[in-house]
Amino acid sequence: MNNDLIWLNREPHYKNLRINPGIRHISRLHVKPRSFQHSDPKTKTYVDDYQGIQIKIVENYYKVHPQALMLLNSCKSVFSSQLPNMEISYIVRQIFDYHCYSVTILREGTVISAITSRLFPEKDVNFLEIIFVSVLSEYQSGGYGRLIMNYLKQLMQSIECYDAITCADNDAVKYFCKQGFNTEKILMNPNRWIGRIKDYNGVTTSYLHVDPYINYYTFNREVRLQMKSLENRYGKRFHIIPPELLDTPPTDLEGRQSIACIPLEKLYQLTENSSTDKEFVQAKLEEYNQKKEALLEQLKETVEKCESQLEITKSNSNNNNSELFAEFTAIKRRLRQSPDYYKSIQMLFGDLYHLSEFLKRSNKKKNSFISMLNSMKKDYGIE
Repeated sequence: MNNDLIWLNREPHYKNLRINPGIRHISRLHVKPRSFQHSDPKTKTYVDDYQGIQIKIVENYYKVHPQALMLLNSCKSVFSSQLPNMEISYIVRQIFDYHCYSVTILREGTVISAITSRLFPEKDVNFLEIIFVSVLSEYQSGGYGRLIMNYLKQLMQSIECYDAITCADNDAVKYFCKQGFNTEKILMNPNRWIGRIKDYNGVTTSYLHVDPYINYYTFNREVRLQMKSLENRYGKRFHIIPPELLDTPPTDLEGRQSIACIPLEKLYQLTENSSTDKEFVQAKLEEYNQKKEALLEQLKETVEKCESQLEITKSNSNNNNSELFAEFTAIKRRLRQSPDYYKSIQMLFGDLYHLSEFLKRSNKKKNSFISMLNSMKKDYGIE
């Protein structure tokens, strides 16, 4: 027999039959699949926008196919390039572990993103540890991190594992929060995970619960469709009227497009859900003006105290104080140029929120401005 054809006559691996009984040999698993389809947020239709993206699950086991080892080695290259503080020996040991699984995204046959995780399938434990998550730098901010995480969530649903824990790097906490991870509280019995995952320095332990009834691939699209149907039925509601809705977008003193100079009466006429009842509109305007005047009076009383307390001056070299002074002067200039600048209480509180954040950074002690702002939020029912 020809030695080149011996490998074709081997018996198929049992895992191959478990995945698809119709496939007679493990090499058939590595035929190029069709590109991943996702929905276009503008047209709400499925399009091939990722241009040849493939998603594969790879693991290391006895008699593994060489192509799977090549993909695992590519995952090692991605992790080592994006995680320079992690030892390569540790990355290799985790990727090629028999108990670890790697979800990869291939673009034109090259791995550009990968997630390596370990499953603890014991009955009383049953959770997933996410060890590494990386996307090549040239493909970041392209939606690949969200795509591969959604694929992992769907995979967890298929194996009936609904809890995941990861030791997120402090620089990557924002990414994990966007994917639904809880960085403040782990809603799991500590006996399930303590002693089973490895902790590092400079990381935040994060927890994720996967809902078994949510399709994470189409969740965002379905929410947009529901919001669109509600808008078609009840009309759009705006806190701020977008300038593109106006025939002639107004401009401020600096020539930038702004709606600050438009009176509230005209704004009510421009909204799609405006009321034709003039008495109703007038009552709403009076109610808002009373709240705004009371809020501005409280603000003026605390401005001088806050300025004297922090000694905010233009010549101050402290970056925090200079930024804080800029926020203060911006609010004053807006009110001076247009007393009707803030069209809603939420707009005013949005600027005050940034101001309070600067105060917290520059002064660790609780000052009167922050306490006043918190009390006003409770009075006006703003979260």
